[in-house]
Amino acid sequence: MDTIRKMPLRKILAMWAAILTSFVVVYCLIADVQLSQQIKDIITYVVSITIGAYFASSSYEEVKKHDKQA
Repeated sequence: MDTIRKMPLRKILAMWAAILTSFVVVYCLIADVQLSQQIKDIITYVVSITIGAYFASSSYEEVKKHDKQA
């Protein structure tokens, strides 16, 4: 549990998006349910925003770390 507390928030959000997407896909496969267009849009936006934010914050931290070393 302490490992999760020490993780940057972006990693937790990325894991949340992956788990959410996986759960919805697995549920639909098991229950033989077809997703509505609204649910597909929500999943697309959540995953896209999470991945974009993850890469943006990683890039920012890398640039910040590089500037401190220079």
